[in-house]
Amino acid sequence: MLSFSASVEAVLRASSAGYLLTLPPREPGPTSPNVAPTRGIEAGVRGFLVMELLKGQTLREELQRRGRFDSSATIRILRDVCSAVETAHRRQLLHRDLKPENIFLVHSESREAAKVLDFGLAKSLFRPEQSDLTTGSGILMGTLQYMCPEQLRGQHPEPAWDVWSLSVVAYEMLTKMLPFKGSTLGQWNEAVIAGRFTPVELYLNYAPASWNQLFADAFSADQHRRPKSVQSLFSRLEHELALVAGQTA
Repeated sequence: MLSFSASVEAVLRASSAGYLLTLPPREPGPTSPNVAPTRGIEAGVRGFLVMELLKGQTLREELQRRGRFDSSATIRILRDVCSAVETAHRRQLLHRDLKPENIFLVHSESREAAKVLDFGLAKSLFRPEQSDLTTGSGILMGTLQYMCPEQLRGQHPEPAWDVWSLSVVAYEMLTKMLPFKGSTLGQWNEAVIAGRFTPVELYLNYAPASWNQLFADAFSADQHRRPKSVQSLFSRLEHELALVAGQTA
């Protein structure tokens, strides 16, 4: 359980980051309709986080219901998600906990839109002096299955962390599986650091070889081989997945 001070800090971090990304900046810059607006409210000694009321379900819930997404739906959803994260990066904000639980699929009469939730672990690159890679108990911030090797090592936060997490989300949407395996936490950690992921074709018999190369680059142990930005990751995903649009089996 978080301490009172840690809880307040998380509320303030989430509300300020989420609110910032839905307002025009003081200087000309990006905003995003794909971030769920949040507000931090104080009531006496308590703090509350108030979020826009959304109708739909999380990507995790939809994955459990549907199994896997076809390539067209994957691109449609990730276009919104990547737009939100790219906007955050241009405002010098890292999310640091991107995963299906923090992506919400909003249903409307016109289209299904995706919104990014929970900026409670967001990190501002304007404040590099902050050292908050772990909680007060020494536990790494974030969700292990979506952490890149550098995040696992506790290195300095950078946009590449979110790019890796989005790569894991894309892989999971297409295959309904996580890319790395290990019977123990140590074995799983070794697989991540070595970039040893399960080839996509083991789950998708229609996947072209280029898909495997896409994820081999995204999960490479050599950081220089990975996509340099959210936009470059999405551009490559969009190109590769369009080759087999609509396939799910």
